[in-house]
Amino acid sequence: MLVFHELVYDGYVLADSAPQVYTGPDLMPLLGAVDVLHVSGYATQVSGTSPTLTIHVDVSNDRVFWYPQDLLGPVIDNLPLSTSTETFFQAVETTVTRVRFGYVKLKISLDGTTARGFLRVWATGRDLSRRAAKLRSSKAAGGMMSARGRGLTLPGAMQLPNGMPRPKL
Repeated sequence: MLVFHELVYDGYVLADSAPQVYTGPDLMPLLGAVDVLHVSGYATQVSGTSPTLTIHVDVSNDRVFWYPQDLLGPVIDNLPLSTSTETFFQAVETTVTRVRFGYVKLKISLDGTTARGFLRVWATGRDLSRRAAKLRSSKAAGGMMSARGRGLTLPGAMQLPNGMPRPKL
């Protein structure tokens, strides 16, 4: 189930003065609330010798101590960037079989001799948990999401899960 699609970084990255940048702190709880994180975007106005792009996923439960989520390597690892045209990228980081943390940030770095470039990075979050599956099945059974997308509203009388009888007051 699609949870969000957000622009998480929009700016220049300079390999010589600021070799790595992070997504903003306001996005940390949002990025940490999903099971699957799709990262996509493009790099343009790239200059330098042999510029490459690397994006890591860092996780935390307290926003103080950060750990790399990508035990198998970065989600995007040393992607060569073109200096003459835009370079598009897309990757998936899944936490379905791993421990889920409350806060996530992306560490975006540019490597190469005097490498610099303009990056736009989007993140798309998907939730594959049982909670999302229940929402999907309820929507298919005639329920609908509320106008603000905050909860499930079912038409008609109150329905309890698994045919449970309504409590008597």
